[in-house]
Amino acid sequence: GPAFSKTVLQLHDFSYLSDNNRVIHSSSLNFCHLSFKLEVHTSGLASNPTVYGKYISVYIIMTQPKTILPENSDYDFCAEVVAVNQYGNKHANKRSMFLLKMGSNHPTTVLVPEFALKLDSLVQCGYVKDEIDCLVLRFSMRPISYQTLSKIQEDYIELLEANPPKPKRTLRPPEQKAESGSVEEPGQGSSILSRALQTIHQLPFSIPLT
Repeated sequence: GPAFSKTVLQLHDFSYLSDNNRVIHSSSLNFCHLSFKLEVHTSGLASNPTVYGKYISVYIIMTQPKTILPENSDYDFCAEVVAVNQYGNKHANKRSMFLLKMGSNHPTTVLVPEFALKLDSLVQCGYVKDEIDCLVLRFSMRPISYQTLSKIQEDYIELLEANPPKPKRTLRPPEQKAESGSVEEPGQGSSILSRALQTIHQLPFSIPLT
């Protein structure tokens, strides 16, 4: 299948973030008109008493509004989220790889399944070092097949054709007015004078201007 797009989210000063239940987002993974981020509730989703204050809640969100998508545009993706063991033990990484559908007929927010990270065991499991206080999450995503990637590209072309970008307007510099009493054509005096002065400065000898 297509290659994964990847990003790394480093949550520095994690104890502070968790104590204040900050919501942190990763950088975007982009597939033409589709854009996704990892959303981390560092002390759990506040509206869910089962996890709040006990677990980290991790979601994948589609950041652009569904209204810009073509009608009935559904896309299958493969995603992976990894909590990195800070002591270099790859076998101790917490990993979740799963399939998900995103598009006009599906929610823009998806909970990462089987990724329950208990707040009181992050240090014990090696996901956070006391001396570093940083949680590292790796986020990867790709269309499930080349057929899906082709559909994404075709829908993107359709959107561009339906909403062509507007040409950029360039600002013309204001024309300088000729000095009073001159007989040059409007807008020409300043350029003629500039060329004349430039020619004088390039001569090998000086001409007294009297």
